[in-house]
Amino acid sequence: MITFAGGTLSNQFILRWMKTDTMGICYYYQQYADSWMTSTQHTVKTFNSKFVSVSKGTNHIIYLYKLNSDLNYDSIYNHQYVYDSLCSGGVISDTIDPDCDLIVGIDEYSSGSEASQLKVYPNPATSSVTIEFPNYLQLVDKKLGMTTVSNFYQWDATMLEVFDEQGKMIYSRQIPKNQLILQVDVSDWVRGMYYFKLQFKNRTVSGTKIILR
Repeated sequence: MITFAGGTLSNQFILRWMKTDTMGICYYYQQYADSWMTSTQHTVKTFNSKFVSVSKGTNHIIYLYKLNSDLNYDSIYNHQYVYDSLCSGGVISDTIDPDCDLIVGIDEYSSGSEASQLKVYPNPATSSVTIEFPNYLQLVDKKLGMTTVSNFYQWDATMLEVFDEQGKMIYSRQIPKNQLILQVDVSDWVRGMYYFKLQFKNRTVSGTKIILR
């Protein structure tokens, strides 16, 4: 087991990451002098034998520690990470999954990634259009100067909505998860520009415009 402990030993305050057996007896440890380190709330071993721990500090600060198998700090990456709420049905990301609550991958996020976009063609169109739905859904939140990107690979259904140039909804349809392509007859629609958008959790996850002529 992996645990974190702090206390006074020989009149010196110490902080240690420790490996213990099932009886709680320490057989290996690394000692650190970082005064900002706090006791951990949760530790998980990753698929590649790394250890990730989460702890809560003062002023609502949350720390995430990543150690290698020798309990040394692991490599620090400057990639943008993706935090996802996916739990069941397999893990698309490739790093950690503590209790099915956090999934991290360094290669998934790309703003406007083609795989997460709604596609409508031909454009311009005349009598009908083909709609291709995304392979996954992406929600982006920006709060307090931070950007959080959530990728969803599992959902029950989305809602396709189409609006005309005046902002009036002229078409809507619920789209089940397993439907990837939809043909729509637009021959009787007024010529002009239309906005197609895909709704998920009452938010627009993707949208595109086309011209009818």
